[in-house]
Amino acid sequence: MSVEERKKDRLESLVVFADVDGTIVDLDTYQAGPAREALRTCTALGVPVVLVSSKTVHELEELRNFLGNRDPFACENGAAVYLPRSDWERPDGAEPWGSYWRIVLGRPREELVTALREASVRTGVPVRAFHEMGSEELAEATGLTLAEARRANEREFDEPFLVPAEDPAAVLRLAKELEGRGYGYSRGGRFHHVSGRHDKGDAARILRRLFRIRRPGARFAAFGDAEADLPMLREADYPYLVRRPDGLVGTTERFPGLRVTRAEGPWGFVEGLGELLRLSGCALGRTFSGLDGSA
Repeated sequence: MSVEERKKDRLESLVVFADVDGTIVDLDTYQAGPAREALRTCTALGVPVVLVSSKTVHELEELRNFLGNRDPFACENGAAVYLPRSDWERPDGAEPWGSYWRIVLGRPREELVTALREASVRTGVPVRAFHEMGSEELAEATGLTLAEARRANEREFDEPFLVPAEDPAAVLRLAKELEGRGYGYSRGGRFHHVSGRHDKGDAARILRRLFRIRRPGARFAAFGDAEADLPMLREADYPYLVRRPDGLVGTTERFPGLRVTRAEGPWGFVEGLGELLRLSGCALGRTFSGLDGSA
């Protein structure tokens, strides 16, 4: 095999998982900035970028259209995996959902709302849940427009919430109560989340299995900025923890192989992606140094 053939093989075996808020888009402005051009480069190179996010399916569809992304994705912290029916055969356990095959891991939102309310009462920890917020309050809390806030509240399998006191001991008490009732707890970039017993790592494992049917030698990279992303990062060969707008990182947890970007948000994503492309022998990887602000 020639050098060029080896480079092509390394690129064609690469699959990227990416969180959205704080990774693909800026946590404060919700702008993709340099990440949009980076995703276009990945599309041109045949490198799938799979969005794995706390966002709803409708939010992700809109974002994917803006980014020109046509790859599979997972919504609501791994509660459901979507694969375009035009490109993928029906996997085991999938159901038709519009133009996608959908694999559901989550539990209904109504059940989660009830569990959160009961856990809050039992632990004495006040919460402010998404379903209690109107579009105006959500927009103010998140920086979204009113229309975007309405879409964000169209959830099926996950209930985000705030803990007004943000007392770590109270949060831990609430999390343990939820987990003791058989539910999952995670912390994202802005909100706490209650869900079924699934996480982004579960969605990543399903997607890894499906991609390896197509690409037996597939190598996986993953990018995220928060504790909720750690299960996904642990499933990757190349895990990247993206620095946050304040220059800090969203978790103190570390594990072998975990890389922490120097740059923040979308610029950190571009930094790591450029490193991956350079490791794969792709000359375009060098152009990313300008996009991430390190030129």
